[in-house]
Amino acid sequence: MCLFDFDVIESISQEDMESQKIETVLLDGSGFQSGKSRIHDYGITDPIVPKYAKMLKAEYGIGGRSSIGSDVHNEMHDGGGIKFKWRNDGEWVETEVTWIKAAHVISKLIKEGRYKRDKSF
Repeated sequence: MCLFDFDVIESISQEDMESQKIETVLLDGSGFQSGKSRIHDYGITDPIVPKYAKMLKAEYGIGGRSSIGSDVHNEMHDGGGIKFKWRNDGEWVETEVTWIKAAHVISKLIKEGRYKRDKSF
């Protein structure tokens, strides 16, 4: 194989990209002061998923934000979960994450050591 052999290019599936975007949104926390710390601290107690989902629903509340970085836009959260848009090959994709799924993903991120508390000032 030569340095310029581009036949072996791995492509990322839309599902994998969507999973990465979900992690990006959840890793950003609720957007409230110390919200990420509250989410982390509750998550390390290894709560049952429905209780964790209820906590997340209360922590995020109803509302949203316009963007997270340059690739996630129009994040909205309500009683059903989190919705946001992101670009894939120039097309807008809308993703919906239930609170149950958010609880599963954040629990996984905490166990992997990727979901950290807010930085203290």
